[in-house]
Amino acid sequence: MPPVSEIQMPARRWHIPWRELWQYRDLLWMLVRRDFTVFYKQTLLGPLWYLVQPLLTMLVFTLVFHRLAGLSAGGVPPGLFNLVGIVMWGFFRESLVGISETFHRHQALFAKVYFPRLIVPLAQLITALIKLGLQWLIFLLLWGWWRWHGGGAFSPAALGWFAAALTLLMTVALGGGLIIASLVVKYRDLRFLVAFGMQLLMFLSAVFYSLAEAESRLGEIGRWLAFNPVGVAMEMGRMAWLHTGAVGWENVGVAGAAAVGLLAAGLMMFNRAEKQFLDTI
Repeated sequence: MPPVSEIQMPARRWHIPWRELWQYRDLLWMLVRRDFTVFYKQTLLGPLWYLVQPLLTMLVFTLVFHRLAGLSAGGVPPGLFNLVGIVMWGFFRESLVGISETFHRHQALFAKVYFPRLIVPLAQLITALIKLGLQWLIFLLLWGWWRWHGGGAFSPAALGWFAAALTLLMTVALGGGLIIASLVVKYRDLRFLVAFGMQLLMFLSAVFYSLAEAESRLGEIGRWLAFNPVGVAMEMGRMAWLHTGAVGWENVGVAGAAAVGLLAAGLMMFNRAEKQFLDTI
């Protein structure tokens, strides 16, 4: 008799199928290539959109929030200050929104063939990370020009802070995206609230202002914003490259614990939703 493979859903709530994820790694990279190329297929500028978009947004943010509204950039060029937040926020937004549409966008694929469903959110996360790398080249060019003209300094510890900031963003995006994706299985109208929720979250996440600026202008509300994991990651990113801003270890600890809790809840809900997905849809 030919060998028989029995496929069973994971019994543990927070199970991550590491072995299956490795076995299906070719599918993972295929999804990454597909998501990466679909964005600029049949467009005028092609991949250049990855570079043009953050630059245009940087100019608008600098004009509106720093020239007109008078927000402080902490003694560094406002354009660089904003570009850090714009690129990091773009990575977070694209990751979370893409992951939240896991079941909706791939329901036909899920119904036809088996593979570990977690591959789809991971592919979205990796795609967003590649785009982040491309857009970060713009920042590095402008940052290098600033340093060449006597601005700022760099230390190897900055890479550690930046890696920690990205890890925090990835954890929150993956956990939050899995929670939304699991809820959308039953409540499809939640998809339409994600875009509005992301716009609101951007204003609460220190994208174009520092945490110190928020505390000085908003008082107690600003102090609470300093525990927002996304805002903490933005501040850490600017601390790493621009040496502006400050975030305490208490804020980092609370933000990290919240991110891990969000990821655990997301994995639990995702594992439960994938068992009922086809019946519910």
